[in-house]
Amino acid sequence: MSISDKAIISSEVKFGKNVTISPFCVIEGDVFIGDDTFISPFVHIRGPVEIGKNNQIFNNVSIGLNPQDLAYKGSPHKVIIGDNNVFRENVTIHAPVNYEDPTISPNTIIGNDCFLMVGSHVAHNTVLKNNVIFANGVLPAGCCTIYDNVFISGGVLIHQHVRIGQNVIISGGSRVGRDIPPFMLVSSFYGLISGVNSIGLKRAGFTVEERKMAKEIFRIFKEYNSLIPAREAIQKAFGDSNNRAVAITLEFLESCKRGISEFGEGQDAKDSLF
Repeated sequence: MSISDKAIISSEVKFGKNVTISPFCVIEGDVFIGDDTFISPFVHIRGPVEIGKNNQIFNNVSIGLNPQDLAYKGSPHKVIIGDNNVFRENVTIHAPVNYEDPTISPNTIIGNDCFLMVGSHVAHNTVLKNNVIFANGVLPAGCCTIYDNVFISGGVLIHQHVRIGQNVIISGGSRVGRDIPPFMLVSSFYGLISGVNSIGLKRAGFTVEERKMAKEIFRIFKEYNSLIPAREAIQKAFGDSNNRAVAITLEFLESCKRGISEFGEGQDAKDSLF
């Protein structure tokens, strides 16, 4: 273990094995930092925070500070971070608000193997599952959920309570105001869904049949362009199938609160820029 004598660390902080704390860090409150985690200079962590193993936390990251929500009056809940994550410079991860709504995560959570690039933000009560990548300046608002294997390009803005389904890819500068179903590709300023993330699905090990089914699901979404009719059509057409893409999609759609994003390809997506 290597803890700089120029770091400010309160007595409540607990460490695993082989943790490195660089100079000028401030770590206060009920904080646990797991094995083999490396923390660069000028990081500020305020508990309650639980950090897993083998994380890399770069300069000027802040974790567990007060959320940007006027309703915040303190909370008994915490920031929970898993293993093997990388947080680059100026990432901010905020403490949760103490909501009574059981559908909202009580904690702010980041899973395993996530990579958050410079200046990205994880707001209060937001959940990132596993293998999530945020490019520079990605800004999900409070109470969002980002599922496994999502890639979000730079400068994307995500409205509060929005859910991004697994294996979704979102192009830079998009504004996302409604849920994005699993496996989709978003490629316009107004968050229109324009296709299927076929390359991502192939890399993730989905079979040819599963990838074909994702395209069939996209066709239904595009035809109905509305949550409930599309969900009913998918259930009617493929509900008896054992195809993994169908099961994941229907499970996601059952929990939609904000509806799903609109669909647009080609000129429609281009026109959304104006």
